[in-house]
Parts: sequence; structure tokens; C-alpha cells
Amino acid sequence: MGKSKSTRPGRAPVVLMMAGGLLLLFTAFRLPSELKDDAPAQRAGSTEACVGLPCRANDDRRPARGYEAPSIAVDPANGDHQVVGDENLVGGRCGWHTTFDGGKTWLDGTFTVPEEFGICTLDSAGLLPMGNVAMAADPDRVYAVLSSRAAGLRGERAGDGGDGTLLVESADGGKTFSAAREILHSADPQLSYVRPQLTVSTDQNGVDRLLVTVWGCAPGRCAQAYFYRSDDAGKTFTPPVLVTPDGGNSPSAAVLADDGTVYVTFLRRLEGQAHELLLARSGDEGKTFASVVIDRRPSIGIQYDSAKLHIDPKRGFFYLLFADERDNRPEVFFRRSQDEGASWEKAVRMKTSPGGSAYSPAMAVSPDGRIDVIFYRETRKNVLDVHTTFSDDGGKSFATDEKLNDKVIDRELGYWDEIGDDALPAVASTSTAAYFAWSDTRNATDVTNTQEILVQRVDRTPAAP
Repeated sequence: MGKSKSTRPGRAPVVLMMAGGLLLLFTAFRLPSELKDDAPAQRAGSTEACVGLPCRANDDRRPARGYEAPSIAVDPANGDHQVVGDENLVGGRCGWHTTFDGGKTWLDGTFTVPEEFGICTLDSAGLLPMGNVAMAADPDRVYAVLSSRAAGLRGERAGDGGDGTLLVESADGGKTFSAAREILHSADPQLSYVRPQLTVSTDQNGVDRLLVTVWGCAPGRCAQAYFYRSDDAGKTFTPPVLVTPDGGNSPSAAVLADDGTVYVTFLRRLEGQAHELLLARSGDEGKTFASVVIDRRPSIGIQYDSAKLHIDPKRGFFYLLFADERDNRPEVFFRRSQDEGASWEKAVRMKTSPGGSAYSPAMAVSPDGRIDVIFYRETRKNVLDVHTTFSDDGGKSFATDEKLNDKVIDRELGYWDEIGDDALPAVASTSTAAYFAWSDTRNATDVTNTQEILVQRVDRTPAAP
């Protein structure tokens, strides 16, 4: 992916969790001054929490914490209501953090999974299991997905199949969540469904439609993408449909057009040949898909960076964000289609500052059509910044990218460099602001390796008519 791994001795995730548990016990009695958190990151209780400077998206004060894989959902009518999903690599727990006052205070919780499933560690493909949180049109209804893994490490209760998907639901805006239940099960031990991504769209009758994409993985190889959905607010789901009969993975979250058409992008990596970025389209509610190639490059799509697809609710344009190495280093590019994906305009590079590389992009589109983008920028080995840019004219032009973090992110600390996965930053948009979330190591030491999710609100002028 263009990034070098740390030269520190490797730490297996399970060992990390055991060691973290011991550290939790050690520090529970007293927090030495050298382990106290750094002040510049605003804490719960700030007068203007999460505005101007990032704030911590949790109320967890234990030094041994390793939060990663953030997602964020925000009430479009009330930006103070935010729900963050993530997983704590110390202890192996997936969970949520909710604020109703713009980040001044947070409610923290971990998802309860069925007894036959283990802790929230790596899935059978060695990837992070946490999917994402998503908010319905009614902000009281919040959903989240994560991949399931029986007995955590495939122990004596491993069951007779591969990984599936778990769903949790909240009816109170993210104050509490239901116990997780399995909504997709693989009866085939040679097929696992991993890296779930959830889209929630509420129909004209107020019923939530849940659209899910997952990778399909066989032992040692993930070369398929699947789609399934629920049209009754998660009560029942369709069987998974193979989106990539000719091979392909890294599916985007599904997008549902106003006419009911379902769109998904995915990557096809061809050994010894150029890689392809494709758009899959279904006109029959996801029962079948047909695909067309959007772009073909020697190195399009970097490791786990799926392309991000959105439809402008105001203009109907399709927006596509992805990473590749067409310029001999990782960069983030944007493309636009004004004809529902039939043709695409020339790729536009998001990073305008010289030097370094950029990857792991995420994108959100506000209700009035503003495009907000976030990505990591590596300035030197294992040192990252978080950058953002936006467009308020339907993708014709983008503002000069700006750095969000006020302190560099040292990936020699924390757990990001050890987990065998690249978790992306996240963004959600309202008409007046963008809300960003990323994993950060500012409070880490060689002893604690503290890693947490930071959130920052950036006010925006409403998009042009």
C-alpha cells in the first residue's frame, strides 16, 4: 500500500488483548502522571467540544485503550446528536459512543453478541470485524453491523460454517443497543462473509431499508463481493447475491437511487494485468447485477481501500472516491458522472500539498449536495496527518485540502500498525457542517500504546444552489 510496517517486534492481537487486560488492572488503582492524557485534545465538558480542535469520542479514561475502525452517523437536523462506532483492540470489544450535546459528554457501550460468538477480534480473513453505524430518517433508529466469528478464535464452539454478519439496533438514538443477532450465516466453512458495510434508506412509508455488502472469502483468498437487503427494518433479509461472478472484491457500500436501482462499486485485481474499478447495477432490487468498467490502472485500488460511491440528493450526480498509484505513489482521486454511471469525467486529485502520499479516503454528501472528503496523508514513514477537502458546486472544483489534526499521528505507537488491516477515517455531513472521525495516538506512550477515536466538527457554508 506504499506504507512501511513498523520495525518494532510484532504483537499478535490476542497477546495485545491479554497484555492490555493486565495493564488495565495495573492502572485501575492509580494513574501515574506520565500516563495522563495530553491536554490539547478537548475532553468531554469543553464549552465548544469538537469544534476547531478534535475531541475524544469516548468517556474512557483507562490508559490501555486501543480504539480503531471508526464510523460516524449524525442527525441532519441536530448536529449535536452523533453516534460513533468502533472497536477496542484492547480486550476485543466492538461498541458505540453517543453524544447529544456535540461532544461535551459521551455515552459509551459495547455490543452484546450471542454466546456462541467470541470477542470482537480479527475475522477469519485476518481483517477487523467492525462494520459501521448508520442512522435512519428517524434519528432515534440507529443500526450497526459487524462480522461474526464463532468462539472468537475458532475454538471448540466454532460451529459448522464460516463468518456471517451480526446486526444491532437502537430505538433511542444510540443511548442503548439491542443484543446482536446473526442476519447472514454461512453454512459453508470454506466461505466467510466479512467486512460488512451498511446503508440505511427510509422509504416513503417510513420503513427502513437496510442494504449490506460483504466480501466473500475462501481460505487464503477474498475474491468475491455479495449483496443482501432487508425491506422491513431488519426483521428479515434476502439471501446473499453474488455481485462479482467473474471475480472481484472490495465492494463499496450499496447506494439506492430514487427509482430503486441499486449500485455497488468493486475492484477486480488481475494478476499480471491492470486492475479494474467497476460499477455494478441492479434494476431488480438486488436480485441480479450487471457490471461495467469505470477505470483500469496497473495499481488502482490500494489494499483494503474500497471505492466510495454516493449519489448527490440534489443533482442526481454520481460521485466516486478512490485511491491508486497512477503517479507512482498512493494518491486519492475523485470522479463524477452526470448520467447515472454511463460515463465518468476525468479523475481529479484530492491532495494538493506537495510530498508524501495519500490513501484511505472516505466521503459524505450533505442533504444539499456538498461533498466532504477525508483521507490520511503520510508525510514520512509511519507518521500521518488527517486531511480534508470539500466541494460545494457539485464536484466541479474542490477547496485546497487542509490538515485536521493538531498533532502528528505516530503509527509506531498504538495498534494500527500491528493489526494487519487498514481502517479508514470517517465522515458524516449536514447542510451546515462536516463531522470527521479518525484513530489517533497522541495519548500513547511505549507503555500504554493508547489509541482512540477523535472527532472534529468543521462548519461549512450551505452548498450553492
